[in-house]
Amino acid sequence: DVVDIYQREFLALRERLHSAEQENLRRSKELNLVLEEIKRAIAEKQALRDINRTWSSLSEETRLKLWNVSSSKNVLQLPSIFHHLPHLLNREDSLQPAVHLGQGRTGVSIVMGVPSVKREVHSYLTDTLSSLMSELSAAEKDDCVIVVLIAEADQQYASSVADNLKHL
Repeated sequence: DVVDIYQREFLALRERLHSAEQENLRRSKELNLVLEEIKRAIAEKQALRDINRTWSSLSEETRLKLWNVSSSKNVLQLPSIFHHLPHLLNREDSLQPAVHLGQGRTGVSIVMGVPSVKREVHSYLTDTLSSLMSELSAAEKDDCVIVVLIAEADQQYASSVADNLKHL
């Protein structure tokens, strides 16, 4: 009889221990989520400080231009690209392409993007584009647009590449 009592108490204790371990695991996960939220809030606060520093270093004229661009009648203001890349505020034309060629085609089924950078020895851009174009059927060519990004600050180089692409 005493053994039965001890066994029941032992089983009850074991059950409570298991419940406590499950509760501990659940709380640990909750704490990790809270910690991640705190880290995210700290990072956002630091980003806002950086943006405020950048904003205050801009001329009044540039600030007014940016304010006019970003202000709208919408109540909800979502972060713009300047929120994540505040260094772009230093140049007004930082988000404008230096060279823009195109035929104004819209309504296609697929858009392919081909990024390119300046290479000292050999550029693979024309080879890549020629290969892409040669493998497309006439119907596919009519139903797609290829966007080429020339990621280069040297405007003369970008213009030269664009001129070469016109002749493909």
